Amino acid sequence: MKQPKKLTMKQKKFLTKREYDCSLYSLIKEDKTSYIFFNKKTNEKLRLEK
Repeated sequence: MKQPKKLTMKQKKFLTKREYDCSLYSLIKEDKTSYIFFNKKTNEKLRLEK
């Protein structure tokens, strides 16, 4: 697994708009169609379509 990165403002807004708490998530990967986030609290991956 890649090392999680800090979120950019755009990604924070993306999560907040979908009612996720952006303070719990880090970015693992971004591609053309989706984001893959890592939940720091539960150690789970979250994939969201753009």
